[in-house]
Amino acid sequence: MEKNHDLFIIQQCLLKRWLNASQIGECTRLLEKNPAMSLNEILLLKGYITREQVLSMEKNWKDQPSYKKAQIACSECKEKTWIEGYEPDQTYLCSCCKKKLPCPDPFQETDKEKSKVAEESDSDGFPLFPKHFGPYRLLSEIGRGGMGIVYKVKHPDLDFPLAMKILMQQESHDGENVMRFFREIELSSKLRHQNIVGIHDVGTYNGSPYYTMDYIEGETLDKLLKKGEKFTESFALQTIEKIATALACAHRAKIIHRDIKPANIILDKKGQPYLMDFGIATCHDKVFKKFTRAGTIMGTPDYMSPEQANGENHLICYASDVYSLGATLYHLLTGSAPFPGKTAIEVMVRVTQGNLIPLRQRNPHISRQTEAVVMKAMSLVIQDRYSHAGIFAMDLKNLLTGAKTIASPTTFLESMLKKIENFMHRT
Repeated sequence: MEKNHDLFIIQQCLLKRWLNASQIGECTRLLEKNPAMSLNEILLLKGYITREQVLSMEKNWKDQPSYKKAQIACSECKEKTWIEGYEPDQTYLCSCCKKKLPCPDPFQETDKEKSKVAEESDSDGFPLFPKHFGPYRLLSEIGRGGMGIVYKVKHPDLDFPLAMKILMQQESHDGENVMRFFREIELSSKLRHQNIVGIHDVGTYNGSPYYTMDYIEGETLDKLLKKGEKFTESFALQTIEKIATALACAHRAKIIHRDIKPANIILDKKGQPYLMDFGIATCHDKVFKKFTRAGTIMGTPDYMSPEQANGENHLICYASDVYSLGATLYHLLTGSAPFPGKTAIEVMVRVTQGNLIPLRQRNPHISRQTEAVVMKAMSLVIQDRYSHAGIFAMDLKNLLTGAKTIASPTTFLESMLKKIENFMHRT
C-alpha cells in the first residue's frame, strides 16, 4: 500500500483525538525501523487503536476519490513508486526508503509521462495540440502538473506573451477536476493586485478548458533555495512584505490560499515577487467549500499550519495563510525549512508539536525584532498569530522602516512560559 495511506491514517488519528503527536512520533520511528510492518499493525501492537477503528479508517480511505495513477522517482534511492489515486496537492513517501518523494512539483514529469509526451509530440516537442490553440500561438511548454499543462503563448492582438494553463484531456472528463480547475479561475479572477499573477482570458477549445494569465519570466523561490541562493534579511523582508500585501488582497475577498510556499512565489528578472496558484484555495462565501473534505490534508508539510497538518479543515482561516507565509520567510532567512525531518510524516508531527527552533539559533545575524515577527506569525496557537495578512504586512513594513512592531522580542522567562503553553495546547 502506498505510504500516502500512512499520512491519511495519522491525520485521521490526530483528527479523532485517538493519538497525540508524541505517540504518532513513536509509531513513525518504529515504522522506520520495521519496514516490513504496516502503520496499522504498529498502532494495533501498541494498543493505541482498536481493530474497529482500523476498519473505520480503511473504509474512509477507500472512499477517497482517485484522480489518476502516477509514477514518481525518489531523489534519494532512485526507486520508482506507483501512486494510486494521485492528487497533486498531496505528499507521498518512497515505498523503499520511506523518504519524502520529490514534491509533486507542479511541473515535474515521470519517465512514463515524458515517454508518452514524446510519442504524442511532433518533432518540435509539442503535444498534439495545433500550433494555434484557438486564437493563441503556442510558443513553448513551460511545464505540466497533475491536471494541467502550462504553455507560453502569443495572442495576435497583443505585443507581449502570456502563460496558458490547459486542463489535460483525460482530466476534463472528471467532473470534480473540472470544478477545481474553474474554481481556481474564479478565485484568481476576483483578485487584482500588482503582486498576484493575473487572469486574462478563459475558454474551452476542442473540449479542453483553459485560461491565460500573466507570463512571468523568472524563477520560483524554491528553485532559488535549492540552488543555494542566499537572501539578505532586507531582501527577504521586502519580498515577503509584498506577498503579504498581495495575500491581504485575497483575504479581503474572503479567499484563503491554503498552499503558500516558496514554489508558489515567483521572482521576475527585476526581483519583483508574484503570488500564484490558487488551485486549492477556498472562499468563505462560495459553494466551492464542498470540495474540501473534512479530514483531508491540504497544503505542503514543510509550510502548512498545525491545523492543516492535523486535518482540522474547519479551523483553517486567514491566520493559517499567515503561518505558511511566516514559514516561507523563515526558510528565506535561515536557508532551511522550519521543521527538519527525513519523512513527510516526521515533518507533520513536528509541525503539530510546534517546537520551532528560534530563528536566531539558526542565523544569529538576524535581528531580534525580525525573529519576534516571524515567531508570532508561526505561533502554534491560532489566536497568537497575526489574524490577517494585512496586519502581518503592516508589521513587516514596520520592520523595514524601523517603526515599532506589534510583535516584541521575548525574554527567557516568556519563552519558557510559551513552551509550557504550547505543551498544554497539544495535550
